[in-house]
Amino acid sequence: MATTGYDVSRFQTPAINSVAGQAMSQINSIRGISAENTAKSAEMAAENRNWQQAQNQLAMEFNAREAAKNRSWQEYMSNL
Repeated sequence: MATTGYDVSRFQTPAINSVAGQAMSQINSIRGISAENTAKSAEMAAENRNWQQAQNQLAMEFNAREAAKNRSWQEYMSNL
């Protein structure tokens, strides 16, 4: 009970309790949606990281092949 000295029990009508219950239900619903969104965001971030790693690996392999071609070309040109 509050220490203000006011008796709030007279304000607790079934209608107010119903509204309070609905508000809590809405808050719990929002919390659930928020948790789902957080989980989905984490899942999407992991997928994005994996995709970026794969793309980076492809780029590094391509660059290595191109560098080898360039070294071969330079060796060919220096031997002319």
